[in-house]
Amino acid sequence: GPRGPRTGAFFDLDGTLVAGFTAAVHMRHRIRSRQARFGELTGTIEAAWRYRFGRMKFEHLLRRAGGYLSGESLAELHELGERLYTQDIAGRVFDDMRRIVAAHLDAGHTLAVSSSAMTLHTVPVARALGIPHVICNRFDVDADGRLTGTITAPIVWGRRKAEAVEQFCAANG
Repeated sequence: GPRGPRTGAFFDLDGTLVAGFTAAVHMRHRIRSRQARFGELTGTIEAAWRYRFGRMKFEHLLRRAGGYLSGESLAELHELGERLYTQDIAGRVFDDMRRIVAAHLDAGHTLAVSSSAMTLHTVPVARALGIPHVICNRFDVDADGRLTGTITAPIVWGRRKAEAVEQFCAANG
C-alpha cells in the first residue's frame, strides 16, 4: 500500500494484538494479591456472565468495574499495568501482529490502538509495540489523581469506537 502518515492502521487490543483479555489479567492480579473484596469478585463474575449472554450492556459492565476501583491512584494503576504487561501480557502478543505493526511502522503509517479497554491495559501494549496513539476508555479522576468510580463519557465501544477512530482521522489528516 501507499507509504506515509496519511495511511492509518488501527488495531484492536484484546483478541487482535493480544490473545485473551487484558482486563482478565488485571482481575487475576487483584484476586491473587487479595485486593478484590468478596462483593467485587462475585459482582464481576455475575456481570461478566450477564454480559456474555446479552443481559447486560458493555457500558454497564465497564461502569461497574470502574466503580470497584474508586479511590485508587491512577498513577499506581498505570504502574501496575506496566508490570502486568511485562509479567504476563507481553507473552500473549501475537507474533504475526508484531510483524504487521512493524511493517506499518516501516512504511511510515500513522498507527493507533483502538480498544474498549482502559488505559492501564492498552497503553503498555501500544508502547511496547511502538504504536504512538491510543483510543480507549479512560477513568475519571479527582484533583488528587484518584479514580472517582466513573468512566469518561462517551464509552468507547461499538459504534462509538468507530466514531472515535473517525474523529482521530479527521484531527490527524
